[in-house]
Amino acid sequence: MRELYSTKLTIEDFKGTNAFDIEICGCLTTGGSNNHFSDEPAWIACEIEGIYNAETGKEVSTRLYNYLVQLYGSWFEEVLCDEYEKG
Repeated sequence: MRELYSTKLTIEDFKGTNAFDIEICGCLTTGGSNNHFSDEPAWIACEIEGIYNAETGKEVSTRLYNYLVQLYGSWFEEVLCDEYEKG
């Protein structure tokens, strides 16, 4: 099953600022487990779809998006998956 999910994060001490608040959106895909009529263990995967400035709601620039994904992409995906699983 694929689902779009988002959550807000704060990156501390980002490029000379004390904090940078963002909202990340990702496409979560789940599978496995008896809920999906499968014999394999439950799994979840995430792909970042967009990053927005939490204060303005505007999408960050392509350059900043690429930079953030390069530095924090794995963390963003982990946080989105964890938040999704918490419900």
